[in-house]
Amino acid sequence: MAQGNELVTTNFKKIPVDSEKGYYVNGVQVIDSTGAYIGSVVPTDLALARGNIFVGNTSGVAAAVDANDNGKILVGNGTDLNSVAVSGDVTLANTGAVTIANAAVNQAKLSYEQVTVTITGATSGTATATTGSVIFGYNVTAVTGTAFVKTVVISGTTVTVTLSASDTATVKVTLLKA
Repeated sequence: MAQGNELVTTNFKKIPVDSEKGYYVNGVQVIDSTGAYIGSVVPTDLALARGNIFVGNTSGVAAAVDANDNGKILVGNGTDLNSVAVSGDVTLANTGAVTIANAAVNQAKLSYEQVTVTITGATSGTATATTGSVIFGYNVTAVTGTAFVKTVVISGTTVTVTLSASDTATVKVTLLKA
């Protein structure tokens, strides 16, 4: 067993911790990785300030991390777990509500594609969008002809435009993509 590795509870119970065998608490019993009973502890024996959590440190020992800062989230970086503020174009309230900053979402941050649907003497026509993105919205940006656009249906990469009447028209549709 490694020297000096032990869990000391608030009532000074000492439970050995072996990084090779992985002793752990299961209910009120402390058992090793083989399931052998080695002692007992009750949850109230473990001192931990309100809003803190135990996280293993670089020595493999449980260390308290303050996780109760207002409006922060727990983020792992591949090694450690930290309580950090959300930054960038959003804010996070302590209720969990996220707010996007004014003017944070603009055309430069959106992925979009414009497709042209050509309809010749009919009420509908189709065009194909580029594959590889999920289309989550659209906007009809230009229409020639006398009929108005009745529906736009997007299925996979196929864009189908239906007119209010048979016509010869060109319909430009801007697709918002993720």
